[in-house]
Amino acid sequence: MKKISQQKLINLSERRIKNSKTINAMVEITETKHIKEVCISLFKKPSEKTQERNRQALQLLRKARRG
Repeated sequence: MKKISQQKLINLSERRIKNSKTINAMVEITETKHIKEVCISLFKKPSEKTQERNRQALQLLRKARRG
């Protein structure tokens, strides 16, 4: 899958919103804000707690495979 930059995702979503006819301006603002938040969270580095939880889960999976 081709990796798309955070800014490109935001630009594509904003262009789509501008091209669509919105009835309520508030819905448009909320949707744009939500899309930006999702894009930003996708590119954020996971916290130490999340990384540790992922390491533990991976260890459990490896242990389960070995039997």
